[in-house]
Amino acid sequence: MSGERTLKIKKQLHYRKVGESAPKVCRLCGHRKLVPIYRIGGELHKHDYRCEIIGLHNSIRYAVRDDHVCDRFAYFPKKTEQKGGE
Repeated sequence: MSGERTLKIKKQLHYRKVGESAPKVCRLCGHRKLVPIYRIGGELHKHDYRCEIIGLHNSIRYAVRDDHVCDRFAYFPKKTEQKGGE
């Protein structure tokens, strides 16, 4: 992680690289959320993914990658609209 220390919570959750073809990856986890990332002055920089369990903070240390997973992985299928009255 480019010389930065890993977050304690990531160590506790055994956050690790597994490869994108694995059946469980952060990309498929229900805890992953797209959040706005702001520059130091408060200007919007971009949107990036963070984990509700690890934290939704602005720092790059809280970023989650598509090809990683942790012990709290949970697959929440997307809610689909149901057609009524047919």
